[in-house]
Amino acid sequence: MPKVRVPFSASAGSNYICSTTVCNIMKRGLFTLSAFLLFTSLAYSQGYINLKRNDVISSLKKKFQPAGNNQATVSLLKDTVKVIPADNRANDPVYIYLFDESGRCKSETIITRCDSCLTRLLQAALAQKKYEWKKINENQYISRFEDKLMIELPPENPDHSFSFLRVDWTRELYDLLIKE
Repeated sequence: MPKVRVPFSASAGSNYICSTTVCNIMKRGLFTLSAFLLFTSLAYSQGYINLKRNDVISSLKKKFQPAGNNQATVSLLKDTVKVIPADNRANDPVYIYLFDESGRCKSETIITRCDSCLTRLLQAALAQKKYEWKKINENQYISRFEDKLMIELPPENPDHSFSFLRVDWTRELYDLLIKE
C-alpha cells in the first residue's frame, strides 16, 4: 500500500504519514459530516417561526437562490411564502410559510414525497436539543414552554407533511399538555 506524506502543522518541521486508505476514510467522514450539517441546517426550519415576513423571504432567497443559481422557486403571496424545488431536485420538500396579520411567521409546513423522507426530516427536527420536544400524542409534539412551538402531523397524511406552529399557550395549559 503506497504511503503519502502530508504536512502536519502540530510542530514546525514534523510530518504526518497517512496511508491512502486512512486518508480516504477521513475524507469520507468529513464529507459525511459536512453533508449531515448541511442537511440538518435545511431541516431545522422552525427557526423561521416568529420572524418578520421580509426576513424570512430574504433568508429563503439566499438559501434557495444563491447567486442566481435557482435551486427552488420562492413564490410570494400576501400571507404565504412557498418554496418549490426546481425540476431537477424533485426529491426535495416543499416549504409553505404562513404569516399573521402583523407579518410574523406563524407556521411552516413541510411537504415531502415519501414516508421515509417525512420520517427523516421529522426525526432531524426532533433531534434538535434546544427545543426539548415532547410527544403529547400520536400526531403532536410540543417544545419547551419558552419556545411556544408545536409540531403537528395530519392524522391522514397522503401528502407526507408536518407543520411547525407558533402557539400562544399559558403555563397552565402547557403543564396540562405535558402531564397527559
